[in-house]
Amino acid sequence: MSREDFQPLIPPEKIVPELTIKAVLVGVILAIIMGSANAYLGLYAGMTVSAAIPGAIMALALLKPFKPSVLEVTLGMMGAAAGEALAAGVIFTIPALVVIGAWQQIHYIETTVIALIGGVLGVLWMVLLRRALIVKTDLPFPEGIAVAAVINTAVGSEEEEEETAGGSVWMLIGAVLAGIVKFCQVSLNVFKGKIEYVVNAGKYGVLGKSTTASAEKGRKVFEAVVNELVKHVNQLKMMRIEDLTAKPKV
Repeated sequence: MSREDFQPLIPPEKIVPELTIKAVLVGVILAIIMGSANAYLGLYAGMTVSAAIPGAIMALALLKPFKPSVLEVTLGMMGAAAGEALAAGVIFTIPALVVIGAWQQIHYIETTVIALIGGVLGVLWMVLLRRALIVKTDLPFPEGIAVAAVINTAVGSEEEEEETAGGSVWMLIGAVLAGIVKFCQVSLNVFKGKIEYVVNAGKYGVLGKSTTASAEKGRKVFEAVVNELVKHVNQLKMMRIEDLTAKPKV
């Protein structure tokens, strides 16, 4: 069956609770939690993680006492995914304004307005591109399938709900352990989160402490590599130009 003929789990004519206060509150809470976590991770490690599957499990765990519908759990999950995506869009672009000197510091009001406009534009563009990027393609969307499997347990059997509850417990245990480890690292200084020894790679020291001398060496190595690449690119360009301008042999 093609995606054009796809039949949704909830038929359009069936009335099911969706935009409820509890679903919106859970979505807001998860957006704040996942957005903050991804903003910290992105600024610290330069990468973020997808919040769709964890958001689906957390939304189902928070809404389970209220007997939620599939659409309510989906709305809560989308709050987590939206918070993660918005945080990624901000942390990978706004600091660049400070780096290039356009801003002397982070302006919170302007950043909020930029994030709001970017989020609205993203939703509007997705509405227009949904058919071209989702319906008309043959992409498998493995993460979407996994999220759908998790969310469907909201109306599944008792065995499925027990499995999801177990997954929620393990997520909670993981979050608590991660918090304890980070507290011991940052506040108690029980152990360090950085490599503190030097490994020699030729005449250069790598994986060591960030000192002025090592930073200067790193900068020189980087400049040398860039200069070599630029030189080779220019040589290729000149060879290409000579080939194009050369007269054909008779």
